Amino acid sequence: MTAPFPQPALGRVTGITDPTLSFDGGRQTSEPDRTYNCVGWAFGRNDRWWWPDFDTWPIALSGRGYMLDEFLHLFKTWGWADCTSASHETGIQKIALFVKADGEPTHLARMVLDDTYGDSTAGLWTSKLERDIDVLHELNALEGPALYGQIHAIYSKPVD
Repeated sequence: MTAPFPQPALGRVTGITDPTLSFDGGRQTSEPDRTYNCVGWAFGRNDRWWWPDFDTWPIALSGRGYMLDEFLHLFKTWGWADCTSASHETGIQKIALFVKADGEPTHLARMVLDDTYGDSTAGLWTSKLERDIDVLHELNALEGPALYGQIHAIYSKPVD
């Protein structure tokens, strides 16, 4: 798919409602929207907020009591497998799980499968920044203690 107008290169992104969400290697792709978060967005939903300690988690909680376990339970239940590569593979959807230094989940990002956001965007990643904007970004652009910590794992699943 070709964008109808030239797309700006990846550069500096600063959150609109939260300017502390600032990083290099990205591009804003939406206006702020409080309806959904990164988890819903990673699974292709922009109509609700998903987080294990709210009543909005899409499956029954595992009951283990640890946030990371709830994410791992979700991936397993929905058929996602550990993946060793963050590279684009035709027909394979990928999600990256970010965690803080203590292992607490902070963020999910989804790989872009095609040129939805303009030429040569397949293999980049898309994220929802908190209650703020959606962004297109390089995977490691969101790493760091001031943002979402580090990438814990990447999960993959064949596209339906």
